[in-house]
Amino acid sequence: MLHRIAYELKMEPLLFQLSVFCLFNRILGDPAAPVAYKELVTFAKFVLSRFFALAAQNDKAYVELLFWKNVGAVREMTEGYRKPGEEDSAGSKKRVTWTEEEEEELRQLYMQHCKAEDADVIDSLLPRLQNPHRTRRQVANHLVQMGLVHSIKDLKKERSVQRPSG
Repeated sequence: MLHRIAYELKMEPLLFQLSVFCLFNRILGDPAAPVAYKELVTFAKFVLSRFFALAAQNDKAYVELLFWKNVGAVREMTEGYRKPGEEDSAGSKKRVTWTEEEEEELRQLYMQHCKAEDADVIDSLLPRLQNPHRTRRQVANHLVQMGLVHSIKDLKKERSVQRPSG
């Protein structure tokens, strides 16, 4: 299982943890290990060589030994750490950029909507935007960011509540 994680999936940084390295040290320090634990010795040397290769590029690799990592932390460790608010390759914390033209288009459409007062602001704006890839959440967040709407709660769909007749 560890071979699959480290070698086949190329996620050996998941094993860059101090307790694992202590175990590798005990295995490699055993005089009978090269014969009795041949595969473990080869595996430990492989993982350690990958760690030291990464540590040559990433000064924080030694600190990372103190913590167990998930796939996101492994990517940051190998590909570089991101700054707060910066876009992640996995998509978390995505910041959507809007061009000035798109902002002006959104502003004009919102002002037209205010005059017409349709039922739902976002539903009336989305099909009229030139960029078809904008999501409801992106448009709502940007309206708030531009100061056209005080809060996203102002844009929530009003749900029709059906009361039982009785």
